[in-house]
Amino acid sequence: MVCEPQQIPGCPGLTAHRGMVLSASNILAILEKDGVLERAFSLYPEFQLLVLGHSLGAGTATLLGFMLRPHYPSLRCFAYGPPGGLLSEEAAEESKKFVVSTVVNKEFATRLSINSIVQLRDSVLAAIQGNHRSKVREFFKTCSTLKYILGY
Repeated sequence: MVCEPQQIPGCPGLTAHRGMVLSASNILAILEKDGVLERAFSLYPEFQLLVLGHSLGAGTATLLGFMLRPHYPSLRCFAYGPPGGLLSEEAAEESKKFVVSTVVNKEFATRLSINSIVQLRDSVLAAIQGNHRSKVREFFKTCSTLKYILGY
């Protein structure tokens, strides 16, 4: 998991990225304050709750799903391209029970881990420190190479 871990509210022993937990908690507070879900289910009691998001929203949706699941056990979550390093190993295992996650093509953010980010940072810093050429030129050269590799 990347960043400082925080327990997912209502899920003892499960942790996730602190900033994402706080975002999901803020959304939950708004839903509860405004009574959004209670009103929706009073109008449509036969419906099931589905939470979905893309990219950072997919991470937030996943964590919101964890928080809502005790009250809505049939809840499902669709996470399109969620960020890598979001959940602890235990939370990732638990998420398999209600989250469907998809990644399209060469979307790299989903595949990031703390180790890959640290290695990239260290490699870039070493290349910059050992290079006396223009840093701006090298930056754009690297971007061009990444664009080629990723197919964009």
